[in-house]
Parts: sequence; C-alpha cells; structure tokens
Amino acid sequence: MSEPLKTHFAIVGFPKCGTSALLSMLAQNTDVHVIAGPRAIESGYSRDIEMPLFVDRTELSEGLGRAGLVNGHKYSAYAFSKKALRNLFNHNNKMLIIVCVRHPRKSLISWHQMHRSFAINGSINHFTGRTPEDREFYMNCNLQEYYDRYAGSRLRYDFFVGNVFDVFPAEQVVVVAQERLALDPFAPTARISELLGCRNEQASKSEVAPHIGHADRVAGMSGLNPDVVANLDATHAATMHTIQARGHAPNIFV
Repeated sequence: MSEPLKTHFAIVGFPKCGTSALLSMLAQNTDVHVIAGPRAIESGYSRDIEMPLFVDRTELSEGLGRAGLVNGHKYSAYAFSKKALRNLFNHNNKMLIIVCVRHPRKSLISWHQMHRSFAINGSINHFTGRTPEDREFYMNCNLQEYYDRYAGSRLRYDFFVGNVFDVFPAEQVVVVAQERLALDPFAPTARISELLGCRNEQASKSEVAPHIGHADRVAGMSGLNPDVVANLDATHAATMHTIQARGHAPNIFV
C-alpha cells in the first residue's frame, strides 16, 4: 500500500471566526489542494480510534489528497479537543496549524444566528434538529439561553488556544483574527503561503474589499446577562494575552 499523502496544513478553529473565508482564499492558490469529503472523513482526527479514517485517504475516493500539491483542510472543532490536535500532530508533526479567532461576543451572535437558521430550515442531520424539542429550542432561544445550553463552554478561546500551543511548536501555528481577516486578508494569506512554500497568488491589499457580516452590524448584546458580557470581554483579553505570550510574532495577525 502506498504511503498516505500528508496533510500540510489544517484550519482547526474556531467556528464563526472566518475559517471558511480563509480556506476559500487559500484554495484560490493553484499550489493548494483543499481536501473535502463526507463529514466522517473531514472530522476523522476527532475520532477515538488511533488511526482515523482521514489519515488513509489514498485508499478513499479520488479528490482527497493530491500528490505534488499542498494539501490542507478545515474542521473548526478540532481546537476543542486536545486529543484531536494530538492526532493531527501524529499524522504530520510538521503540519502548519491555523487558528482563526474573534471576539467571543461576535462569535456568540453569529453562532446563535446560524444555529437558529439551521433549526428553522429543519436540518435533521444537525444537532439543532435531532428532536422536535431541540428544534423548538434553537428556533426560539435568546442569546442567554443559547449561551447557557451550548456556546458558553466553547467560547473559552483562551483555554483552547493554549491547548494548540501545548501540542504544536509556536513556529508552526498561525493565528488570524476574523476582524483582521475581514479588513485585510492579504498579510495573513501571504504569510501562510510563504510558510507552505506556495506561490503567493493572492490579490494585493488594494484589491480586497472589507467584509462586514451580521455580527459586525449588531451593536449590543440584547438578552445577555451583563456578567456574561463581562466574562466574554475578559476571555477575549486572556486569549490575546495567550497568543502574544506563546505565539511566534511573524505568525500573529490580530
């Protein structure tokens, strides 16, 4: 059996922090192949088995890893699991890890809106629609209810970013703030291309239009306990401190 093709980079977190936008930008580079497939493949490193299905993608259908190209993929929940991060490291200990962050206030608003939309549209393969009770909750919950039931523990970016640096050397970790990416994607994508040994085919800074999403247009935190708002602000400050203290300066875009 041939050696499995290596994954050269992975975007490991966080949801609603610009991960899809960044992956789309990197995919425009002709040196880059974005690995996409069924969810069971995409999230393979999160599995409990020692050698997850995702690693052996040379045995899977065509269109996964490609020889001669820089192979990468995104699964924005990897950062929530230290075991998943170790699985990535064991697959390729030279892999470039990309972490997208955002102020958790904005992540919460965006995540809440997305899951509400999933519930309204009846996405039965998503946890928001597994049962009638789940769907009813996610269709109608306010920010506080959503934070309490689902998002609160997942917005501890300071803790999860620390886990990334526990597993991977700082020189192999690139941190990109969604706020920075929305205004100027040129610098982070150019740096990632450099680290991956790709030609930098991204548009110049002057050609990039800033992106303003739903959460960016929402000014307040209606329905959220003031103590929670303060906690989100403290988490953001702690996350930025962790990034600056443990990150490799040329790889930080916040």
